[in-house]
Amino acid sequence: MHYDTFLNALKDADFLIKHEAMAIEAVDEKVQKCATTLANWPYLSGLLGLSSVDVCVSNFIEFTEHDVSLLDEKISRLKHSLDTRNSRYVIIKDSNQINQLWSIRSLAVGLAARMSGSRKPIAFVEDCIVPPENLYSFVQDMQDLFKSKNLNYAMYGHVDVGCIHVRPALDMQDQFDRDQIRPITNEVIKLTDKYHGLLWGEHGKGVRGEFVQNVFGEVLYPVLQKIKLLFDPENRLNPGKLV
Repeated sequence: MHYDTFLNALKDADFLIKHEAMAIEAVDEKVQKCATTLANWPYLSGLLGLSSVDVCVSNFIEFTEHDVSLLDEKISRLKHSLDTRNSRYVIIKDSNQINQLWSIRSLAVGLAARMSGSRKPIAFVEDCIVPPENLYSFVQDMQDLFKSKNLNYAMYGHVDVGCIHVRPALDMQDQFDRDQIRPITNEVIKLTDKYHGLLWGEHGKGVRGEFVQNVFGEVLYPVLQKIKLLFDPENRLNPGKLV
């Protein structure tokens, strides 16, 4: 499905989730623009129904089923819904073509690194997750945050589970840019709290260690401390790390 902006793609999260897709993935305008530098972009843009110079945002929606008739039924339902909304979309059923289109999403990190200038996307608040129904508002506020700091960025992620990978572009050789990491992190933490999410939602334990107290709160955090003390009375296991 094609959109004019990344926010509009995210706004469709609830609508698309109801169609029971296996995956709903999106990349923003910046990653999609970088994808136009791929050697096979003319071929990929043709599959997407775009001109080779047309840059738009796409939701990649994948359906799988054990039974072909069930698969066709799901696709037909979505197609009917899209037609009533006058949506722009293409349907791809060839496995080889599907794998090549997925490369746009799988190469997102590398594509984002092709941004021009000395500032490059840096991973430090890159794994935010919120309830999908909050995704649009959360990303809108995060975009406003980066705009207020005059920072470029790249975003991509899993629309169906509300997980967004975001990498603000910073120059790590510049002291001013390095000093932005902590205040930006704190601001993103406030946004994840506002929208009932987590900063480190996908990999590992689901929350960055230094924010355990913030996530669990004044009631549960002391309980975690007591549990740690019961199993580790001499405080030998990772002292001072989580509790």
